[in-house]
Amino acid sequence: MTNYFAGRLQKDYNDRNSYIGGIFTATNRENLSKDLNFLHKSAYSGGFDFKHQWNERNWYVAGNVLWSHVRGDTTAIIKTQKSITHLFQRVGAKHLSLNPNRTSMSGTGGNIQLGKVGNGHWKFETGFTWRSPELELNNVGFQRQADDLRHYNWIGYQTLKPNNTFRKVGINYNHWSVWDFGGNHNLLQFNTNSWQNCKNNWFTNVGFNYSPIQYSNFALRGGPRLRLSPEISFSNGIETDSRKKLQLSIFQNGSKALDNSNKSYSIEFGISYQPLNALRISAFPEYSTVNNNLQYINNITTNNGITYLNGTVEQKTMSMSLRLNYTINPNLSIQYWGQPFISNGRYSNFKEIIDPLAKSFENRVTTYQNNQVTLNEDVYSVDSNMDGTVDFTFVNPNFSVIQFRSNLVLRWEYIPGSEIFLVWSQDVSRTGDPQHSLFNGLKDNIFNGEKPKNIFLLKATYRFVL
Repeated sequence: MTNYFAGRLQKDYNDRNSYIGGIFTATNRENLSKDLNFLHKSAYSGGFDFKHQWNERNWYVAGNVLWSHVRGDTTAIIKTQKSITHLFQRVGAKHLSLNPNRTSMSGTGGNIQLGKVGNGHWKFETGFTWRSPELELNNVGFQRQADDLRHYNWIGYQTLKPNNTFRKVGINYNHWSVWDFGGNHNLLQFNTNSWQNCKNNWFTNVGFNYSPIQYSNFALRGGPRLRLSPEISFSNGIETDSRKKLQLSIFQNGSKALDNSNKSYSIEFGISYQPLNALRISAFPEYSTVNNNLQYINNITTNNGITYLNGTVEQKTMSMSLRLNYTINPNLSIQYWGQPFISNGRYSNFKEIIDPLAKSFENRVTTYQNNQVTLNEDVYSVDSNMDGTVDFTFVNPNFSVIQFRSNLVLRWEYIPGSEIFLVWSQDVSRTGDPQHSLFNGLKDNIFNGEKPKNIFLLKATYRFVL
């Protein structure tokens, strides 16, 4: 039995130019059996936030401070310390220590920002955020990474008067830096981008990124900090007039390491059609490829220590999001979303990390030769020192993930401000053959009568007028 609680309180001041607020969440689980002792028995989080605006709300200063506290069996707290969010056990992190006897863990985080959003061509924001190594918000909220300090700056310029070509144009510049609590500088990234609202109400955008400094504390899953190669990337898109019954769009983005150690590309098309004011239908097919020469596979203990095994992965992904929104009347509507999805990954050129902080990619790894690696019944055997004896084995990491997920939602506002939602969610998930093409793999595994998992949900809200 589990109880979840979330409470939010906010008070406006100064003619709504300022506010202060607070939030508190709680998770409590009762009578955890031994096979469930990896769960937190209790987890709490809370915080305070504020914002103050002046000069007709053109300028602002804002921020928040938050904390977390989790309790449980030593098994649960060890699992939390070792999770991908924290990795207290990672090699070389002298500011961290894995404590197997802990039954609780507390952490903090926050953000402070100063900016200008109106009154003229120029806008900007500068800010600083932190997440302590012990911060844990993943019982009620979502937190990808702890042990994070970052500073960012953004400045933008936009036109205020339309001309013969554009209604409005904006140009932005950003840069940010990331450190951990051990003082390591893990990321420096620069970005410039521009967006354009054309006279015919089309929207276009383009952006470029450059990352001269990239390190990851998490890439080796508890191994040492790993240097990643400098990288450039881009993105751009075009959308036609959203006021029309038919709207088309195309978006793409890509990245490439300067030493060609990795590259990626993604393209998405979109079509939206609104034959009636009450009905809108859209489809967004997407295709992406990734070729990464430094993809984590496993950390393997051998007679010579731990081998940080990586490989080259060629991953291809295809999906299509389908949406339908139908408003029967202002109080009653139906929404549908469905997405077929498939992603295949094929591995080759297996290698181990020998110098994780080396500047050049070639010095960071040693790649196994063909006579060092053999494949038998989907298991690889590696003779790393070529003495005729197998040093370790690992399962073929090739994969094919195939899914079809959908949600059907009926919303009824039975009295003003109060609603009832009926939800039907379906999921078909299975594995396929990585050697098959994306389209054939999707067709053979999803549209062949596979029995779906069905979830039915009822949500009701009632708004009190105080």
